[in-house]
Amino acid sequence: MSESLHARIRTALLAHPPLVVLIGTRAAAHAAGEGWPMPYVIWSLTEQPDLGMSGQRLGATVTVQVECWATSALTASAIADAAVQALADLPAVVTSRTTGTDDDAAYDHDTVTAVFFID
Repeated sequence: MSESLHARIRTALLAHPPLVVLIGTRAAAHAAGEGWPMPYVIWSLTEQPDLGMSGQRLGATVTVQVECWATSALTASAIADAAVQALADLPAVVTSRTTGTDDDAAYDHDTVTAVFFID
């Protein structure tokens, strides 16, 4: 996976003031930073090449999954709302949104899945 794609996601998320108000700069690929307090977001990417009839690469479809973690469902939802707005600047289209709870740690999360296209 291209580091530039991860940088593009991080830039989009942290360039959105309503999200930064909620999480500060706690946004990272794959896992939270060591010792990060709640709330924060983590994301993962999947890139699938878009091929032409003769096999040439025309671009790629990128799926990004952003997990919004917080100590309450209300805050996780607010973070996800802000993440949706930030992803629109890629531009990405949200394809799903789910909620969940880590009962052992008493944390809540909203997960936003979106797709965008690259050349």
